[in-house]
This record gives sequence, C-alpha cells and structure tokens, in this order.
Amino acid sequence: MGPSSRARYGLRALLYLGSQERGRAVPVREIAQKEAVSADYLEHLLHAMKAASLVESVRGASGGFRLAKSPEDIMLKDIFAALGERFSPVWCLKEDEYCPRQGECRSRPLWDKFGVVIDSFLSGTSLADALSE
Repeated sequence: MGPSSRARYGLRALLYLGSQERGRAVPVREIAQKEAVSADYLEHLLHAMKAASLVESVRGASGGFRLAKSPEDIMLKDIFAALGERFSPVWCLKEDEYCPRQGECRSRPLWDKFGVVIDSFLSGTSLADALSE
C-alpha cells in the first residue's frame, strides 16, 4: 500500500524546510507554491508535525515554520507517524485490521517479513539521508 497524499506532501514539506538555511522560518505559502500543494492542506500537515515536535512555528513578519530538530535526528518513520501514516505491504497487516483467513494464510509470513523491511528502512533513514539523495 503506497503512501497517502498526507505522507507524500508532509515529506515534501520537510524536505523543503530541511533544504533551507538552518533556522530560517519559511512561510506556508512559500512551501505550498514551491511544492505545488494547497496552503490550507499544508498548514494542517505542518501543525500535525508541530504536535510531534518535528517542526516549530515562528510568529511575526519573518514567521513560518522551521525544523525543530536537525535533519539527522528526524527519521522518516517519525514524519509518517506524525501524519498518522502506517505503511504496510497489504491491508491485512495494518493495525486493528482483521482478515478472516489470518490463521490459514500461507502468504502472511512473507508479508510480515516485507513489513519488517519497510519498517527498518523508515526507521533507519533520516531526513538528512533523504536530502542527500
């Protein structure tokens, strides 16, 4: 199951913030324009990431949002978790989902292993890693 628009746009916003001069607060409208995302939607995502202490807001004429941590300390898994995103290769592995074939499914162990690979990648990849790509 691919990433939702929340995950894609949230990641793009943090990549943009991470590419700016350290400590510079960027107005939502600037990020929205550069990343071709609705400013209202982006502001909603940034507030969710603020609640997770990934970004902070700055008031005033030069206000906006900036990273609350260094890019090395922000993992992709943290970004997606802040946005309520949980990656799973198949729907039946998502938390609180039930599959009537769960006990007899011969492919489930393979999907479980694939899920571990995804989780490992997201947990082991920082925003700094993504910025260096």
